[in-house]
Amino acid sequence: MTPAFGLIPWPVRGHRIRPKATAEGSAARLEDDGVALVLLVQAIDTSAAIGRMFFQILGALAEFEHALMPERTMDGLAAAVAQLADALTA
Repeated sequence: MTPAFGLIPWPVRGHRIRPKATAEGSAARLEDDGVALVLLVQAIDTSAAIGRMFFQILGALAEFEHALMPERTMDGLAAAVAQLADALTA
């Protein structure tokens, strides 16, 4: 697929967490309309197979990172409780 024309500025401000399904859904809707998603900063071009694969890998990594958040939060809380317990017994 060779796009005829088009530029969609997509500024990234901060680190917003987006579900993988939302990102993939947006890319799929664009592709259905004949639009290739080209991320200039990350050098991803979904009009090529390698770009689509890389986009999916990034989505999977983001989903994994998001799934780790509750686990890390619980580990941090357990460490804080242990530290408080040590401080109170000292």
